[in-house]
Amino acid sequence: MARLEKWIEKEGEDVLRVIGIKESQNVIDFGCGSGVYSIIASRIVGNSGKIYAIDSDEKGLLVDLIEKVKKDKIMNIAIIKTSGEIDFRFPDESIDVIFMYDILHLLNDYEIDKLIKESNRLLKKGGFISYHVTHIGEINLEEIHNKMKNNGFSVNRKFKKPMFHWAWIEDSTIFNFYKE
Repeated sequence: MARLEKWIEKEGEDVLRVIGIKESQNVIDFGCGSGVYSIIASRIVGNSGKIYAIDSDEKGLLVDLIEKVKKDKIMNIAIIKTSGEIDFRFPDESIDVIFMYDILHLLNDYEIDKLIKESNRLLKKGGFISYHVTHIGEINLEEIHNKMKNNGFSVNRKFKKPMFHWAWIEDSTIFNFYKE
């Protein structure tokens, strides 16, 4: 089995469990693309949890996720196609975890600020944003950390793990920013 398939089938689930994904959680996968993390997380949260896979689908990647969800009869993933706006229609403090994997470098400062503020509103106390650091040259990590801190989040977990990035697996840094 190739490294990518092995990671998707087993290692990815181990990584998500280590970062804190648990049964019964409600998770937003913001900028989910083809839904690799959504599908893996859906196995962990089980029938009592829910994954909200959100993307603007500019590159048509949601089609892959829609087909996979239908084919495998995955009942705990809700696919939400947006027109690019950051306007979540979820109740306050209704989400346990928000994935921001390989997405922040695609947003401008205003969008990042809005996403972090919305995340604070949505997350339950003790909930967290899990941020997979990619495209280091295109973002200022210190600035992102300051924005998180200024919006009521603190970093108390950092991981070095292999993560999915487009069509390959790469060693990456993951930060969990917890709602204070």
